[in-house]
Amino acid sequence: MRTSRIILCLALLVMVAGCKSSFNTAPVLDINEHNIIQDISAANVEKCIKNAGDRLGWQMVTVSPGVIEATLYNRQHTAVVTIPFSRTKYSILYKSSINLYAEGGTIHKSYNRWVRNLEKEIGIELSRVSR
Repeated sequence: MRTSRIILCLALLVMVAGCKSSFNTAPVLDINEHNIIQDISAANVEKCIKNAGDRLGWQMVTVSPGVIEATLYNRQHTAVVTIPFSRTKYSILYKSSINLYAEGGTIHKSYNRWVRNLEKEIGIELSRVSR
């Protein structure tokens, strides 16, 4: 009887531990070809994206013309996105992560919040340039 209780408790513990990460996950959010309505140069778009990321704590690095790689370190978590851009549009695409339960097209919900915040901040920066 005592052995079966121990086995039952261990089984429940394993189930709860496994569910913890799945309750906090969602489909990976990619921002695909967000249109830029302002008439500005690609150089200014790059500057706006970098300023927005810097303001939110992302490390922004231009890896090739028209492509920025952004990395966010948040406690024990790391998110890396690729941001291809032009004068007329930009995307924010998942590249990799550490400790964000990324698997099978899902990821920790915090990642999606960070990406939405970056998209919003880029929009704010772009609107400042067009004034």
